[in-house]
Amino acid sequence: MTRGASARENVGVAAPPGSDVAEELAELVPRLYRLLRTALDEEEGVPSLEQLRVLHRIDTGLHHVSALAAARQMRMSAVTAILDAAFDHGWVARNPDPDDRRRVHVDLTPEGRSALRRGRRFTRKRMAMILREYGGPTDELAAVVTLLGAAVNDYDAAPPRRRIRTEAPLKAPDKDRGAG
Repeated sequence: MTRGASARENVGVAAPPGSDVAEELAELVPRLYRLLRTALDEEEGVPSLEQLRVLHRIDTGLHHVSALAAARQMRMSAVTAILDAAFDHGWVARNPDPDDRRRVHVDLTPEGRSALRRGRRFTRKRMAMILREYGGPTDELAAVVTLLGAAVNDYDAAPPRRRIRTEAPLKAPDKDRGAG
């Protein structure tokens, strides 16, 4: 990948031998996150990216602040602030937990489900726009997304002791050795 070049100019350009794939991802993922966050923040009536992610977690069955904070790897106070904003929009309802009255049970309101759908739809449209600008072979991108998703899923499923282990950086294959 040639820095500073457009995506079209980089089609078919392999990462330089010995380049650190992890470093490339560490630079790319926050940029992509910023693109989506900025786009959502500019769109009226859709949740922010953080709100969208918390609404999604609620939709998948997490209904307590502590569970949401653990799933999002955030402090409970940060999740509470996100929930406060979502509550102000009418997207979440708060009720005492029927099993433990010291805890609060949060759930999506019908407006919250609608906001979640709007946010997902807008995010998909923005990603589609980015891919249209790319103009390269999308089947290769789909393969990368699939492989990256599998890597993240494997990491999430790994026992904690395996996660902590540090290993040598993932390097792009040398041209002389080939891809395998």
